Amino acid sequence: MAQLKGSPPAWSACTGYPGHFDPAHMKACLDRFLPGYYGGRRSLQSLTGCADATQQYELALRDATVTKERTMSATLPEGYQKPDCAVVAGMIGKGSACLNYAATPAHVQQCLGADALRLPDCSLMRQAYETSLRQAYGGGLPPGYAALTCDQLGDLVGQAKAAQAKIRAEQAARQQQMAEEARRRRENARNLGGLSFGLAGGGLIAGIWGYLGAAFVWGLIVHCAVVIASLLYASRQARSGRWVHVVSMLSGVFTRAFSLTMMGVHAALIAIGIALMGWPWAVGAVIAIILGKVVAVAMWMFGMFRNPPVAVGKVERGGTVVRPEPPPPVHDPNRTEDWQ
Repeated sequence: MAQLKGSPPAWSACTGYPGHFDPAHMKACLDRFLPGYYGGRRSLQSLTGCADATQQYELALRDATVTKERTMSATLPEGYQKPDCAVVAGMIGKGSACLNYAATPAHVQQCLGADALRLPDCSLMRQAYETSLRQAYGGGLPPGYAALTCDQLGDLVGQAKAAQAKIRAEQAARQQQMAEEARRRRENARNLGGLSFGLAGGGLIAGIWGYLGAAFVWGLIVHCAVVIASLLYASRQARSGRWVHVVSMLSGVFTRAFSLTMMGVHAALIAIGIALMGWPWAVGAVIAIILGKVVAVAMWMFGMFRNPPVAVGKVERGGTVVRPEPPPPVHDPNRTEDWQ
């Protein structure tokens, strides 16, 4: 057979039945038979209990038993004994909780385990309990089995109902949380759309506020106020004649000392804003400073940084005296000198 198929058949480890139940023979047989027969979809760990394990073992033994006529037999080998479910439970690690049957609610809870809390109905719980017992006892109910009444299972059913109610409440809370998160995402998307395409008046501020938060808006407001105050101060200084170096925007509208002072003020405010409200403060500050540069250009173009005219005879700060130009000559027809 192995030569024909290229590999041993699935039942190859199930031959040579010892004539009595042998756990080692059963385990070796199923370890080879299950993945080979089902194409890798099943293994010893996939068995649901003693009944499932016994059914698969008997199937493997029938395939492995060959008659004297060298044909496959539909019967079990000679001397076959049903497996001991207690031993099988230990072998596959399942069903042992349902052994040592006792007609008590405690045994029902022990046998069903966590599944008992998923059965808030008496008939469903009793049906699941009997199914688990049949798996554990090789297909039949244990000797002396007596079905428990719903009154006897009342406490277990009550616990299951409470557990299901708790699960439903948790699911409702999760759904509410997901709905709230979805609402916030939609709101943020609307705010981002408003920020991208621009909104009129306070709508733009609301869009920015919703996207970057209060820290950005406060950073923008505070630093805009500082920029405006510094520009107005520089304009007053230039127009009063205290600052005379302002001749173009290339040379700046501030003195060097005042520029360094304002840089320090902005840096200090940015550090404080980030510490108190977060990084969006710095974004607002940078935008305010850039806007200040634009406003300074406009103010310079409108002459708001020009020095006042110097009066005749007054000494400028460079040491030069402003003198009046002589008036043009006037022709007098009564003077004879003009006719010469």
